[in-house]
Amino acid sequence: MLGFTLFTFENALEGSFGTIIMIFLSGNFAFSCIGIFVGSRASNSQVGNGLINAVTFPMMTLSGVFFSYQNFPEIVLPIIKNLPLTLMADSLRAVFIEGAGFISVIPAMITLFIYGIVFLFAGNKIFRWS
Repeated sequence: MLGFTLFTFENALEGSFGTIIMIFLSGNFAFSCIGIFVGSRASNSQVGNGLINAVTFPMMTLSGVFFSYQNFPEIVLPIIKNLPLTLMADSLRAVFIEGAGFISVIPAMITLFIYGIVFLFAGNKIFRWS
């Protein structure tokens, strides 16, 4: 998809490809662990789909992927800015568009990694074979 975007729309990648890969990996780790956590509470696949949608839909709506989160009230902005999808999207935007370096996106990657660790251990704690 990155190649398609770069060649079809003639966009230039301002930042490092390695930084994009690191953000991608830390985001995938966080979202996989969130999926493990949510899936570990589901009694069947239909319930699991509903729970995943209940988690991802608000995150997609609030994260600034589809429209800017800057228009939300000031009181909720700190919460929105720390959602995993917001961290990943803002970091990728910074690298793609602004040419941000690896050092500037380390806090977001660490936060995503912490999300992953917390949800992995929580999911492992509540998981039960049935």
